[in-house]
Amino acid sequence: MKLFREYQQASLVMTADDALEAALGRAIERYRITHVLESGTAEGTGSTQMIAKCFGERTPEAFVTIEANWERWRTARRNLARWPFIKCIWGQTVPVNEAVDFIAHDEAILHHERYPDLFIDDVDDPVGFYTAECRGERQRSSWLTLAEYVDRMFRHSGDRVLGQWLERMKEKRPLVVLDSAGGIGVLEYRIVIEQLGGTPYFLLLDDVHHLKHFRSLQDIKHQPSFSILGESAEHGWVLAAHRDERANK
Repeated sequence: MKLFREYQQASLVMTADDALEAALGRAIERYRITHVLESGTAEGTGSTQMIAKCFGERTPEAFVTIEANWERWRTARRNLARWPFIKCIWGQTVPVNEAVDFIAHDEAILHHERYPDLFIDDVDDPVGFYTAECRGERQRSSWLTLAEYVDRMFRHSGDRVLGQWLERMKEKRPLVVLDSAGGIGVLEYRIVIEQLGGTPYFLLLDDVHHLKHFRSLQDIKHQPSFSILGESAEHGWVLAAHRDERANK
């Protein structure tokens, strides 16, 4: 794989793309999407705001976005304050030990050189890089502040947040947006597939030419239960509908 930071569109947040905004706007309007669940808020300036703007004058019934890093979560809450319907959660989408175990045994990480046309965040020690990322060692401050300690006591939502909110939204035909840690993107995708099963939902993936979601994209394109509503090879995203009969009309 190639180093992601050398990619022209490389960014911590989802790259702005008029085609994506248009596809989301059409999907929200046509399918009357009322529930959104996003992993990977970052600082709340990318996909979270873009999706919120796509609702226009409508107010979604539930809009939940998950960020694992405490400092980014606090920043995101400030950046998203103008959209009071957005619930910004601090927590892990999957338990750290499960994420670290997945990274240690993932064939695509261990043998990334077999995928020369795709991107990865570290070509020298990707296991170490993604393990440190999942443990919070790449982002955290050098010391635990009092504010973080208090927030962890009262505001931290745990380490299985993705599965918990998928279960809550399962019958609501949610829009699920996966854009979090690069090393566990496909793990989160598999959780969505397993948790939502055969129910209707919509799925937006970012970085489909990256380690994060290249396998997720392959799976979507080979599953007859998915219908692609829009995609961009240049910007690396795909929007798909799962088992919604209206997507094929």
